Amino acid sequence: RLISTFFTKLKGKQTILKGRDLKAMGFEPGPLYREILDNLLAARLNGLIITKKDETAFVMKKFGTYL
Repeated sequence: RLISTFFTKLKGKQTILKGRDLKAMGFEPGPLYREILDNLLAARLNGLIITKKDETAFVMKKFGTYL
């Protein structure tokens, strides 16, 4: 059942925020990007975030802002 759910609902899900968005938020390119994007994807797959605004708020809350 879990495999079916993956292929019907979760496969292909991506974050809305990309590296360029993280850079615009003041984060320096590097390994932190992968950590942020992995956390965003997990939150999206778990239904915790839906919109770009949700993603931005999630990043700012969990990782702070470097501006």
